Amino acid sequence: MSAVLVQSGEIEVRELRLFYAAYNLLLVVVVFAFYCNNMALFWILLELTTILSAVLIVYPERQRKYRRRAEIRLYRFHCMISPLSA
Repeated sequence: MSAVLVQSGEIEVRELRLFYAAYNLLLVVVVFAFYCNNMALFWILLELTTILSAVLIVYPERQRKYRRRAEIRLYRFHCMISPLSA
């Protein structure tokens, strides 16, 4: 996966550390949220997944930031509203 991101120019080699750290943290937080039995902790973990997934979306695409602002706002709105509809 990293070779594809680097070859396409979406991310630089020196930026891979933050990208994969956010990716692994996202996986860990999702697992913790799944097994959590406290509603307050679950909500905190849910919001943390929103932040980490936004990092994974925004970080490789910093060069195209002006076009992505509206998409990020829409994504954040969707992530805030979707738990309420469940």
